[in-house]
Amino acid sequence: MEISVLETKISLAKENARILNEQIEGTETEVKTLKQPLTELNEKKEAAALQYKQCLEIMAKSIHIGSHNDINVLERSFIFTKLAQGHAPLVNYTINGNDYTMGYYLADGIYPKWSTFVKTIPSPQGNKKTNFATAQESARKDVERAFGVLQQRFAIVGGPYRIFKVNDLTNIMKACVILHNKIIEDERDDSQGLDME
Repeated sequence: MEISVLETKISLAKENARILNEQIEGTETEVKTLKQPLTELNEKKEAAALQYKQCLEIMAKSIHIGSHNDINVLERSFIFTKLAQGHAPLVNYTINGNDYTMGYYLADGIYPKWSTFVKTIPSPQGNKKTNFATAQESARKDVERAFGVLQQRFAIVGGPYRIFKVNDLTNIMKACVILHNKIIEDERDDSQGLDME
């Protein structure tokens, strides 16, 4: 399942609105419990409402209606800008006796013809090309599906990454994958009725 940038931002906006609504409701309950004066209640509700409104305004400015397809994202990508300039993360691997020092990315047909993109063969002829096309498409879809699941579960995965360093992003992704696997493991244990205690 592929999630667009717009859908991700809308999802984040809804989640932020839900949290702010809970804070507003929590403020009201807290004030009633503490029997604070009515004026203080109004001030807190107004402050929470103002904060909520400011949050919505910020979200409205950050959600740009338009096309955020793979190519537009690619053109804005720090990683691919560096790749286009010939700077790439250091990797070393061998395929069919050939040594490579630049990583590759599984892509579909709309991406440019860069040596770093491995695309499927549009109309494969013969078993070898058909097997390659099937394996490439399957692996690409697996990566898209896995990343989509992580985006749905962890909002930080689907957001902009300008404030993070590469090492931080690596750690964030590893943490999300580990947490996801632990959640799946826990859900599996619950569904099988296992008591781990």
